[in-house]
Amino acid sequence: MARVYDSFLRQRLTRRRLLGSAAGVGSAAVVLAACKNGGKGGATPSGPTPFQGTPKPGGILKQRLGSAFPNLNPFGAGIAPLVQGLYCGFTIFDHLWYVPTDTGEVVKFLASDIETIDEQTISVTMGSAFFHDMPPVNGRAVTSADVKASTEKFKAQIPFGFSWLQEILDSVETPDDHTVIYHQNRPWFWFFTSSNAGSPITSSILPQEILDKDDILNNQPIGSGRFMLADSGNFTNTRLRKFPRWREAGLPYLDGIDNILITDDTSAQASFEAKDIDTIAGLKHDVLNDMKSRLGDSIVTTSDLSRTYRTLMVHYDPPFTDERIRRGINLAINRDEIRQVLDLGDGVFSGPVPPAHKTYALTEDDADLKEFFRFNLDEARSVLQGAGFPFDQEFELKYHTLPGNPDLAGILQQQLSKADIKIKLTGEDISRWLANTLAPGNFQLTCFTHLPYEDPSLPLNFYRTPNFMGYQDADVDAAMNAAAIEQDDATRIEKTKEAQRVIIRKLAPQFTLYSPIGYGARWSYLKGTVDGRGSFGLFNSRAWLDK
Repeated sequence: MARVYDSFLRQRLTRRRLLGSAAGVGSAAVVLAACKNGGKGGATPSGPTPFQGTPKPGGILKQRLGSAFPNLNPFGAGIAPLVQGLYCGFTIFDHLWYVPTDTGEVVKFLASDIETIDEQTISVTMGSAFFHDMPPVNGRAVTSADVKASTEKFKAQIPFGFSWLQEILDSVETPDDHTVIYHQNRPWFWFFTSSNAGSPITSSILPQEILDKDDILNNQPIGSGRFMLADSGNFTNTRLRKFPRWREAGLPYLDGIDNILITDDTSAQASFEAKDIDTIAGLKHDVLNDMKSRLGDSIVTTSDLSRTYRTLMVHYDPPFTDERIRRGINLAINRDEIRQVLDLGDGVFSGPVPPAHKTYALTEDDADLKEFFRFNLDEARSVLQGAGFPFDQEFELKYHTLPGNPDLAGILQQQLSKADIKIKLTGEDISRWLANTLAPGNFQLTCFTHLPYEDPSLPLNFYRTPNFMGYQDADVDAAMNAAAIEQDDATRIEKTKEAQRVIIRKLAPQFTLYSPIGYGARWSYLKGTVDGRGSFGLFNSRAWLDK
């Protein structure tokens, strides 16, 4: 997890780049228009991609693995199952559908038809597929009972943060081998999206026979996805190979994917330039520009507005239950200075829904958002004094120690100290911070960079009762629920924006800062890739090697 999270933290921003291409940033919008109609329509999972030449089947794609896995089990406590679940979910396991972040339309995978019975009931008809031909499953057909059992297993053993499974899903019904009916305990428009029933982790379909067999789940997970695990490589150099009975005949074009453990960023760049790996991500824009100047058209560079965003989170305990004190803290945060120090002045300020989710995020000219971003140190001191803030008390700011985050913590400490707020810094290993600090809400203050969520639902859920901050506000919950059950697209978009305004006006104790742009490169012989569509590109079956 450390290296995965690190790659997100080290992505860079350039405001000039964003302003120059804001209208065309593909990953910015999440427009969920198709969902209320049962997700009908949309492209094929692999989607036609502008190819250069005729695709050539075969070849092994070589990619960087930033950190060794402890195993490949997607179930269990802690952060590891999330990482393993993502890795297997995009490759070894299949899903009924997925919602790309750029269009918001439901794209059918194994599902052949999706019907909304009523506001709480969705029926899915499955197509035909087979599991990988390994014991004890031995290549049998996938059935609706596997979907039901997998969903229930994830619901029982989910790590944390999947509120649809925990709070909204009531039951799963399977009237026959090809029909899955989801029953929700209340209407929930976000049902289809990747933070909900369309999660790349928790919507994974596993065979019933292995759900309680940790030896198989740990070492040789079996699914019905386009790739099979050929060799775990001691969980450091995993090898995937094409599944010959994949439901899309003739795909994937690649024969497989080799993941090569490279823990150091400098070594990864050297490996890429030596063509030991075919792609690289998490680059700084100056490194990317230098690479492009030397390698020219032999590489293809990418840059996308990230859905990640930096944040300062405060636990809802005295004195932070006083809205005036939260206002004073927010006034003391100089977002532009943080952006200057950490990202050389590049960046886009983020509200409750990060700006990459263009359809649902508040616009830069929104009056409430502009007030939320306002910095005034003198006013901050005055507001805190008027609220009787305990200036003699020291408060602890906990942070994880992955690269970039200690710098964020240090800058926030300096800024708050200028408002006479005493801050003690405590750094923690990422695993300890996630399990013992963030998840149980065991902090006074904490700072971090959110992962790149695929839809607005999850960013908003950080404010919903219950949450990590221990924050409760009936008006905030009501505003978010009003958006979540709204079926009309235009009305739902406006209600989502209004929910953010309610959050901002109440100074809910998560002070969002800004979002980055992600930079990467690939050798030009790697073709048929999907860019600018969020995680949807990780399901692509049509990538091919022209060499």
